[in-house]
Amino acid sequence: TSQPVLSSFRHFSAPVKQHRSLSDDELLFLAIHDNDAFSAWDAGQTIFMRTLHDLIDQVQNKKSLHLHAALPALFESWLSHDKHDGSLLSYLMTPPTMMSLFESMRPIDPTIIYTAYDFMRAQIAEQFQQNFQQLFESHHEHGDYQFNQQQVAKRRLKASCLSYLLCLDFAVAKPHCQQLLQQPHMTDKHLGLVGYCHHASEQSNQAIAEFLEQFKTQPLV
Repeated sequence: TSQPVLSSFRHFSAPVKQHRSLSDDELLFLAIHDNDAFSAWDAGQTIFMRTLHDLIDQVQNKKSLHLHAALPALFESWLSHDKHDGSLLSYLMTPPTMMSLFESMRPIDPTIIYTAYDFMRAQIAEQFQQNFQQLFESHHEHGDYQFNQQQVAKRRLKASCLSYLLCLDFAVAKPHCQQLLQQPHMTDKHLGLVGYCHHASEQSNQAIAEFLEQFKTQPLV
């Protein structure tokens, strides 16, 4: 039998930074199987950080870039099993913030960090493109805006999927951006517009111009 893996600070509300030496396999186990949402998220964030620091080291040493093996395995599990609600899955798939990376590096080199960050997201997007597209479509609903936990979770997960698809050729994300702009409520419209703003082209300029024309008389927009 294998040794148990400690899931610490369960149901603990205060922010704590804990430093412990867990292997990739132990972190994967916690990120995939821990039934405490924060502990699972924290283990996943540690895998993200290890992957990014490994990529940063590769960039600094002018090596060929490749992903830390644990991260694709983690996404494979997250996207293959329907055991998380949309909000939690969205948070799990969101990488650490740039500020977190800056705090973990001395000296700070934004160019190297962004190179590693963009490579990681693009590799995940390419490997799991079909999963992201299927998740987006299965959580996209037409109709009036509803503010409830289920609908918020669906919108949050759609935004996460789209953020990865935008790392690929814009032709991949464009149909989803068009769907969002056709929605009757501003939350989805804004998400679709943000997608177009990630891509410099005449089509993007046209979409932005049409949005401005539609809402030019509404100061809150």
